[in-house]
Amino acid sequence: MSWGAGNVLNIKELNERAVKGKKAETEQRHQRARLLLAFDAVFNNPQGKIVLEYLKTHTVDLPAWNPVAAPSGEQAIYHAFVREGQNSLYREIEKLAKNGLSYRNSPAHDPAELDDD
Repeated sequence: MSWGAGNVLNIKELNERAVKGKKAETEQRHQRARLLLAFDAVFNNPQGKIVLEYLKTHTVDLPAWNPVAAPSGEQAIYHAFVREGQNSLYREIEKLAKNGLSYRNSPAHDPAELDDD
């Protein structure tokens, strides 16, 4: 931002920055909405629910560590972190699918607004 003659704020430049910021904010909101709708389309149908159930039974439904079968020492710690990462990814997918369904059914969802981009 620059100052004009006599240290007067350049209003035109300030306004241009505000408009750019508003456009960026709108684009971020649209990207988030598209992402939620994509997760909704992929996971909130019969095939998507089969995939989610499969992922759940192979991640969060399994223990992250088994004292009998798991390796010991640093290897056990590494294994537990990897397993928790898998669980976290499943939870994120599940959350985005639920949020996508909520967004699709909400009054805030305006398909025409997203088609303009």
